[in-house]
Amino acid sequence: LFYNSTISDYTGTELFTARQSYAAAHVLQLMQEYCEQNGVQFCFTIAPNKNSLYGSQMPTRYAAAQTRNVQLLAQQMQQQGVRYADLFRVLSASDEQLYYRLDSHWNMRGAQLAAQALLQELNGAETSFDALKTEALQPHTGDLYEMVYPAGGETEQDITFDFEYSYDEKFHSADDITIHTENPSAEGSIFVYRDSFGINLHPFLAQSYGRACFSRNMPYRLTAALEEQPDTILIELVERNLNWLLERAPEMPAPERTALQAEDRGETLSAQSSDGRLEGYFCLTGDLSGQQVDEDSPVYILTESGAYEASPCGEGEQPFTAYLPEAVRGQTLSVAFRSGGKLVSCTLTD
Repeated sequence: LFYNSTISDYTGTELFTARQSYAAAHVLQLMQEYCEQNGVQFCFTIAPNKNSLYGSQMPTRYAAAQTRNVQLLAQQMQQQGVRYADLFRVLSASDEQLYYRLDSHWNMRGAQLAAQALLQELNGAETSFDALKTEALQPHTGDLYEMVYPAGGETEQDITFDFEYSYDEKFHSADDITIHTENPSAEGSIFVYRDSFGINLHPFLAQSYGRACFSRNMPYRLTAALEEQPDTILIELVERNLNWLLERAPEMPAPERTALQAEDRGETLSAQSSDGRLEGYFCLTGDLSGQQVDEDSPVYILTESGAYEASPCGEGEQPFTAYLPEAVRGQTLSVAFRSGGKLVSCTLTD
């Protein structure tokens, strides 16, 4: 069984534009910059859609695309220096069944290989969990099976592991919004933003770090993540939800930039300000739709006292979002971007 929402990825019917590919990667680059400035290493990874690995099992009426959003994003991440762990390469190289037949997610063996690849990227050392594997099997009911056959009782057998980490007292299930783990026999700490693929993935990472936090919060609240004082921040996002990078701006202070000289177009654009959730900052959002913005242009907010770079994401066709210091609230603000290779600006009105 395959998940219907992955068809557009598989057939390439909703490809990112060149601007969207740049913007999605640039949001990640800004997040990486913020983490590294705070002494934390950053890494991004994509959990493949099931049909990206097992397209031969797809109905023949769906033609596989030669180019997909994951490839467009990967090219931009490479150009912009985003640290990326490629799970497509690792998982597609295996002849084993790494996803459940009746579920949209990877099974425990698939999660094991993904975790080993991530730890190789993060720590530069090969890790194997084979010694923790037990003889017992556990039944698994597929999420897609439950949708199609809600009264059915078919299950699949999955392997089990004898992990040594422990959960804190607030743990209820692997679906918790936030999970904290400890493993006295391991070292280091990690904060992982994850989605449903983290249900099977998180035990392997929890086993590998002395302290770990796993969060399903979205948008990514990097300021909150840093409060956990991790050595590493890892973001795992499933392929079918890559558009979230364009729609849900990370919550972090907009980085300051050196003074910029932009040609004033004499135009005004509307923007909205709100209090947001970052203490000492307000959130400014807007949309550059209708403006001729270069495909690879950053977006800057010019104030009376300096300049900041906005995340090129949010609501609209060409959105931007910036968390700005309260000190500049009330100042005259402008948005600047490259158009035809020239930096131009428009005054913002609330």
